[in-house]
Amino acid sequence: WWAEWGGVLDTIKDNETIRDELLAIVMGIWDHVKNGPEGTPAGADPFQAELVEDAFRRQRAAASSRVEIGQKLLMDRLTAMSADERHAFADRLEEGLRRGPRHGDKPEGDRDDDR
Repeated sequence: WWAEWGGVLDTIKDNETIRDELLAIVMGIWDHVKNGPEGTPAGADPFQAELVEDAFRRQRAAASSRVEIGQKLLMDRLTAMSADERHAFADRLEEGLRRGPRHGDKPEGDRDDDR
């Protein structure tokens, strides 16, 4: 299962709006998973394996499509660069990998619970 929203908003500046919308989507999904679609009798098991399998298929297709788009865009950009530009780009990528996460990001699994 996945949920997404936006695409044109600034993920830094508009993060609260994006968070609110995604939370509303997640709550709707949770209600559907817990209670089933409208008309499901109270106490009935709303689980339908074929619907979950269909959601998994759509998720794989969406992820695959995004990977293909990203690869094409990167290849277009690399192809349009001169050899010197590609070399400078590779140097910047290597530097970014050496530097690690930015903007106060912490490595996964290293979260402070200071809220």
